[in-house]
Amino acid sequence: PKIAMLLKAKKSEEARKFAEHLIDHAAKDDDSGTLQSVSAALRSPGAGGDKQLLGLSLKAAEAMLKIAGEKDAVALYFVAEAQFANGNKAKAKEYGDKALAAADNPGIKAQLEKLTKKYSGE
Repeated sequence: PKIAMLLKAKKSEEARKFAEHLIDHAAKDDDSGTLQSVSAALRSPGAGGDKQLLGLSLKAAEAMLKIAGEKDAVALYFVAEAQFANGNKAKAKEYGDKALAAADNPGIKAQLEKLTKKYSGE
């Protein structure tokens, strides 16, 4: 919430510094929930496509994946989303495909199928 408030107030530099702080601490504490929230906030419309913030979104998602493991569909999806937001469509598709393969719940798999179509331009 604090990152979103800072972004809404157009304080992107403060948001960046706070996000860096959160990412560092969450990665050390194996706190994938915080990393997930930070990654999503930094690629939200409020971030305005700021390249530094998008880069941090990817850093947070990759740290989340490191904690959760390569078989975690949600973590893989968050990396895919961060890659897509950074303009890396091929990497987004790669991680989106990995997320689909890792999804063992039919409901999650169906949702991921819908969410990842944009990586292929479908």
